[in-house]
Amino acid sequence: DALKTPNPKARRAVVHAIGTFKSEKASKALRKYAEKDASYFVESDAISAWVAASTPAGQELKGQPLESLEKFLLSRLSLESYREVIRGQALVALGRLPGVGRGEHPKALRALMDFSRRGQPTDARVAAIGALCNVARTAAVSVRKEVFDLLDELADEDNFRVRIRMVMSLGHTESAD
Repeated sequence: DALKTPNPKARRAVVHAIGTFKSEKASKALRKYAEKDASYFVESDAISAWVAASTPAGQELKGQPLESLEKFLLSRLSLESYREVIRGQALVALGRLPGVGRGEHPKALRALMDFSRRGQPTDARVAAIGALCNVARTAAVSVRKEVFDLLDELADEDNFRVRIRMVMSLGHTESAD
């Protein structure tokens, strides 16, 4: 019932709270708001909360549920929103999918790389670069090299926000590469 509150700030808080429950019931309740809400912010937060609620406690999501989750997140990349909050949250969630760093989700990795390139909206690029660096932190050698090669291409970036995000994110990779 709390999800039905008309105040979007309150709905965001409810979405966050429900996302802490790792259950099918919580996941099902959040999916509706991850698909569409009157507030871009509620919708983007619901994406993150839904992904969190969909992952069983202490277990790794596998098989069809993981493929369905990836497909849903990729579909969110076509949505425009204020400050790219929906795309940004979908990109961050794609970077957190189990196996992306091992090359098991090439579509997710390709989406992250494509959205980090010049020509994409700045806010989406910033989110994609952060997600890529998160992937690189534990990635297989081949994926890590691919990510670092892309970041090397972007090193002469004119956009200050993108450069700052690259520096901050690279620090979190804990790599000397």
